[in-house]
Amino acid sequence: MSQAKAKKLACRWLKTAGQDLESASILTAAGQHANACFLAQQAAEKAVKALCYAAGCDPWGHSIQQLLDLEPLRAVFVSREAWVRKAAELDRLECLPT
Repeated sequence: MSQAKAKKLACRWLKTAGQDLESASILTAAGQHANACFLAQQAAEKAVKALCYAAGCDPWGHSIQQLLDLEPLRAVFVSREAWVRKAAELDRLECLPT
């Protein structure tokens, strides 16, 4: 994939992640926590995919943990274990209210 195409994809994924995060904020304010958690996970997944494209790899899958494990991203996250724990929470949607 060309650098120009990778940059375009990274920008698109990051923009969509921002939109998902805005929607999650609106849903949280409206008390719709389950849907807000889903969109928060989607925002995180899309933001990590944007990083993947910017780093020159083609991400596949929905697990944030697995995306963070891709080689180009390992060097980006110095405190990787903390990021992986947070990704695990989002992957399992543990942020749902009890």
